[in-house]
Amino acid sequence: MIGVKRYPGLGGQLQKLSSYIDLANSKLGSKVMAVSDEFFAAASNMPNPKPSVREANMFIETGAWFDDHDWAIIQLAFAGSIVGFDIDTAHFTGYHALVASVDVAFVLPKVELQLTSKHYLILNNPDNTPYNFVRISQYPDGGIARFRVYGSILPMSPGDKNELVDLAYIGNGACVFVSSNDYFSPASSVVLPTRGENMGDGWETKHSRTPGHIDYLIVELGAPVAPTDKVFTHVRATLYPDGGFKRLRV
Repeated sequence: MIGVKRYPGLGGQLQKLSSYIDLANSKLGSKVMAVSDEFFAAASNMPNPKPSVREANMFIETGAWFDDHDWAIIQLAFAGSIVGFDIDTAHFTGYHALVASVDVAFVLPKVELQLTSKHYLILNNPDNTPYNFVRISQYPDGGIARFRVYGSILPMSPGDKNELVDLAYIGNGACVFVSSNDYFSPASSVVLPTRGENMGDGWETKHSRTPGHIDYLIVELGAPVAPTDKVFTHVRATLYPDGGFKRLRV
């Protein structure tokens, strides 16, 4: 049995997990592959990166509209090692899942859940084994609003050494190391897949009229690169004086 440490939901993301990637984020490409029951709401709501919603006054065929989901198998966006989870029962005030567990090659023990709460769970001894799928189960039934799987992406090396690789792509292990300003939208968006949905799906800094002002971000590349006799592990993008962009490819 795998040991797990439990942390209460404090609002926002637990600091201990903030440096890891949500491998179950549907925006990154995760998919619900199988599910036992979707009578009240689709299981695909769980990996949605946006906060859950409750529209008690909006009715569908099965009753009031909730973001809820027995069990579901989720294909992670990328193969990666797993360090922890967030099982969120937001807006479920009396019919939330009472107990949940997560299965892959290991088992997250059954943990009791509270109504309308985040449940941060960190594995005591995570390993570096890459996982592609997880199964979340609830007992006996009920609802889970959001499900996060935090870990680190373990990128695969290309078979062809001449193949061009985007080293600033999250799927190849890149991450935003630091940014000067995330006022309108986070710098971490620049390493995401696709070109972005809209202006907010990128990096935008606070406007400044201070002479000589700049904003910048630093991306840690997914792997070191040596185009010359020097080895590069990070790149910096600078804005003059401010502004933003959606994606950065290297």
